[in-house]
Amino acid sequence: MRRALLLAALALPALVRAQTAGTLTFTPDNLLGSADCDPTSTQTVSLSWAVSAVSVAGGTYRVYASSRQPTTGTTTGLKLCDTSPTTVDGVAVNAAQVGDDITATANPQSADFRTADFVKAAGYSCAETTARTIYVCVHFSPSSGSDPTASATGSMKLDLKAPASPVNVTVEPGENGLRVSWDKGVGGAADASYYKIHAKATDPTKDAGDHWSGKILDETGRISGRVDGLTNLVEYQVTVLAYSSSDNASAPSDPPVPGTPQPVEDFWEYYHSSGGQEQGGCASGPAGALGILGAALALAFRRRK
Repeated sequence: MRRALLLAALALPALVRAQTAGTLTFTPDNLLGSADCDPTSTQTVSLSWAVSAVSVAGGTYRVYASSRQPTTGTTTGLKLCDTSPTTVDGVAVNAAQVGDDITATANPQSADFRTADFVKAAGYSCAETTARTIYVCVHFSPSSGSDPTASATGSMKLDLKAPASPVNVTVEPGENGLRVSWDKGVGGAADASYYKIHAKATDPTKDAGDHWSGKILDETGRISGRVDGLTNLVEYQVTVLAYSSSDNASAPSDPPVPGTPQPVEDFWEYYHSSGGQEQGGCASGPAGALGILGAALALAFRRRK
């Protein structure tokens, strides 16, 4: 009897491992937005997983997405996602494999997938009005059999709500760029997480490009940022867009605000354009010092006019 109890105790850790779902993480994150529900989208997400198994040599990984949370097997104790469409208590469940079979070479392991494939597998569309959860499972099956013997589970969030458009946009000229300020909009379906400035030349023949700033984080009070890479003395129409944490964009601020980058002549530019040869520093001789002083006085006078 004591021997049997001892053997059962030694087997317990292995049993617990088999019944515990592994870990699943998403890079850059598990948030999906309107761009991801477009079936033609090429955006990808990297999945990293560690399944609940001691060894995965010679086996296969399969990734599934479902509109229903994983269920725990009554005999195996494994948490597994639905692998195909089904009906549970009269409610339709959408599920499908995402991507192709993956040869298990390590545990943990990772792979890249199209984000739109998760939305499609769960049966969601771009018309969703409320946030939806997409349940994701990695099933491991050994080469000796088709039934999963280990798994890893996680979830993604599909949220198509967008923030309100920014308001009270103002534009100030800069060298090859524009400084833009605005207030956050009110009444949006989602909070703003960050902003981007968009500038397009009024006359496309002078600059046909679309110019965007980088991400400008949301903050309290009036927000500002800069869009660069513009052409001096060319007029641009400037708008600002707000983005949710799921990267859903608001409508552009309206109306567009014109702005024209201006060359900014600093002291050394003016000095050299006036014929100065000195480069500055302690090595400058008396003549150079007088030239520098003259340029400074002329530049000051010029700015006061």
